[in-house]
Amino acid sequence: MLYQAEIDNPFVSARYRQHQYVEELFGNVRPREYVWGEADDLLFLRRIIPTDDLDWYPVMLPPVNSMITILVEARARRPVQLRLRGRPTISDPLENIAWMERTGIAIGLNVAHCEVETGPVCIEKPHMVRMWGQDRPRHRRAFSLLVTRFMAIAKVTDPQRFEQGLTRGIGDSKAFGFGFIHFWLRGQQNARNS
Repeated sequence: MLYQAEIDNPFVSARYRQHQYVEELFGNVRPREYVWGEADDLLFLRRIIPTDDLDWYPVMLPPVNSMITILVEARARRPVQLRLRGRPTISDPLENIAWMERTGIAIGLNVAHCEVETGPVCIEKPHMVRMWGQDRPRHRRAFSLLVTRFMAIAKVTDPQRFEQGLTRGIGDSKAFGFGFIHFWLRGQQNARNS
């Protein structure tokens, strides 16, 4: 069984503060498997084991062959290649759609249609950066991540794998609230996660 909670977002559009807030909520809870995201000035939290401090409700999984709409902001990155250092973020719309189709198969979905919109998201996170040839670290207060907003229509092919995808999220940078999958059955307008 999978559970979800919705709470007022105390730090609207401040991803790092949201991350710290969620870590404070679940810092002592084991196992620490959870995923979170933001939408409509709310924080959405999802995990297998509910806690006592939030109003959790069960996530009703769609049966096999159900058509659903999914909405997710994710950081889609290319697979690691031996000759390239790092994993560049995907910015090409067609490559993002192909990434979503592959990811959909991995989480038990057959993506029939996908629309994408990619743009930078600024993350304000105070941390230290050591510059080459300098003895003192410099403060850097923000960085940007290239994030894609996916809206897709998909058929559920494996509800168990889909539940795992809902539990773990998709893509990179889940610590900053990316990868949380909002979903609803086709024909149900704005009925997230029903």
